[in-house]
Amino acid sequence: MNTNLQILNQTLSMSSREIAELTGKRHADVLRDVRNMLTSLNIESTQFCAEYIDATGRSMPCFNLPKRETLILVSGYNIQMRAIIIDRWQELEVMATINTPVVPLLPFTPHEIAVKQFEGECKIAALLNCPKHLAQQEIVKSVRKTTGFDFEFLLKISEDQQNILPHEVMLEPTEIGVHFNLGSGIKVNKILEGFGLQTYTNKQWTPTSSGEPHCQKHAWTKQNKSGYNLKWNLKYLESLFNSTPEEIEESEE
Repeated sequence: MNTNLQILNQTLSMSSREIAELTGKRHADVLRDVRNMLTSLNIESTQFCAEYIDATGRSMPCFNLPKRETLILVSGYNIQMRAIIIDRWQELEVMATINTPVVPLLPFTPHEIAVKQFEGECKIAALLNCPKHLAQQEIVKSVRKTTGFDFEFLLKISEDQQNILPHEVMLEPTEIGVHFNLGSGIKVNKILEGFGLQTYTNKQWTPTSSGEPHCQKHAWTKQNKSGYNLKWNLKYLESLFNSTPEEIEESEE
């Protein structure tokens, strides 16, 4: 049974993976702590050795510890961590007493959670008929923020990103500044304002009737704040900037 919590030969055990998840420690650090503990106790680590299959299909090491060894291990952790582990053991013992199958508290690895989030948001984007390449870009950012996993390296080689039609490329002000060598996003926003494409109202940039057909709102959240940026059509900007370079210079002054 591929779970973090098991009843082995009627002996309750807790995996090093769940100990890591419950305490917020890296699994590699928990493995190190377990090995050090077993060495100090003169216990052969093979008694508790186990393996699990990670999201990439690799067989990875872990330990399944009985209650005694688990409590000895976390005795070196802080009070909050010890309390979490003790509370979980009490839950397990109650479930074992009433002969209820033990349900893993955290059945997925962090990587698996990131993948499932990506898949779920892709389905939602498809239901909303969002342009696939734009949806992928936003979902990668969302997954990175939520889970810490960055799939940017895969995004760069995605077929959908390679086959973007010229009229579909949308850039944020900072990206526009880099592409056209115009400087910061702040300068770019001023240039776009000078062209009558947007105005600054209520502390946010809002497209004018002239700018609306050439931009797309891009939502963002940061801590307890949220808002949106504007992404602009690259092909339109190339045409605009190439035909009126003098106006760009005036806006920069």
